[in-house]
Amino acid sequence: MPSNYTIKDYSLRDADYYMDRIPEAIIEKLSTEEHKNIKDVISSALPKPSPKLIDVRFVINLLFARYFFVLLIGKDRYKKRIKVQDIAAPHHTRPLTKIAHRIIALLLFFAINLLVSGFIVLFVYVTLSFLGIHLFSNYLNTALRC
Repeated sequence: MPSNYTIKDYSLRDADYYMDRIPEAIIEKLSTEEHKNIKDVISSALPKPSPKLIDVRFVINLLFARYFFVLLIGKDRYKKRIKVQDIAAPHHTRPLTKIAHRIIALLLFFAINLLVSGFIVLFVYVTLSFLGIHLFSNYLNTALRC
């Protein structure tokens, strides 16, 4: 009898979780080596996360829909193992499209970097002003009086 527990977070599911979902009658018919091979196949089919330079995820809940935004920038280490006979027609990306994607990724990287840097500078400035340390007090006073 398959197990009744369910893990909602897909990243926490492993080969043992999926093996527990197989009916006990089928598991009993398998030899030890067959059981091990099926478990190996399941674990190799599960995606392995790789660290990214930028990993931004957020959800926008509207009254009529829910939108998930995911921005990942980094090296893709997940290589799909596809047999030659399974491929109908290979997908080729034009060189101009590849260059455009790289330029957009760099622009997004720089924009997010600038945004984070701006917030850090603003936070430091406000903190120093709150503590009574005014970095631009004379300059701003003379510039505003003109």
